[in-house]
Amino acid sequence: MLIRLEGVVLRTRDYGEGHKIITLFTREQGKLGAVARGAKKPRSRLAAVTQPLTHGLYLCHAGGELATLSQGEVLHAFSRIRDDLIRTAYAAYMLEVTDRLLAEREAHPRLFDQLVGILQQLEAGKDPEILTRIYELHALAASGFRPHLDACVACGRLEAAAFSVREGGFLCSACQQTDRDALPLAPAAVRVLRRLARVDVGQIGTINVKPETKAQLRRLMRAFWEEHVGLRLKSRDVLERLESWTEERPAPLE
Repeated sequence: MLIRLEGVVLRTRDYGEGHKIITLFTREQGKLGAVARGAKKPRSRLAAVTQPLTHGLYLCHAGGELATLSQGEVLHAFSRIRDDLIRTAYAAYMLEVTDRLLAEREAHPRLFDQLVGILQQLEAGKDPEILTRIYELHALAASGFRPHLDACVACGRLEAAAFSVREGGFLCSACQQTDRDALPLAPAAVRVLRRLARVDVGQIGTINVKPETKAQLRRLMRAFWEEHVGLRLKSRDVLERLESWTEERPAPLE
């Protein structure tokens, strides 16, 4: 049976001498694998549509554990992302988050739209770290790991003074002492985190976040991931080295 899918290529691996197996995140069927026969050959009509990060339309023969890719059409190649080392690293991280968090053949159409929209925003030059935080929050929610950001996880008050990694959510000033390891948060970090968790990709405008707030959110998300998800991501290690390098660079002379 032929099926038509809109998808983003999350990763590829070689299969035999001239073939590839690609992992697609599709709007219609979620994450699935497909064999792309001959795609490694330079003149293959499938070569362009099977590159990681490609957003396209795919015609597949369904059946069995793996589909077979018959045709494809590139909708977005995201060439401006590919030409920038930093943005490529952030995009690779978002793709790996998607691949590692989602189960096979479970549709998440809203998350799919978020991924495509955020990649478009990334290519347009929006802040890559903030876009990544937005996508992390949406991906965690879709996979059942959503942090509790609406109120204090201990008493329900709306005030938030710290984040308890152990409890997976905010603690108010009165309950902060219940977790000695809770991460203190500035009010700005609380406001930004709540806003990022609610924002839709179509609503992303100019989001200016101070470096110290970004650093708090980065530490919080890393600690939450390690405690509740526990997956080691190769792309995160690369991204953190790049972030460390950009933080250490001297400011340009004016």
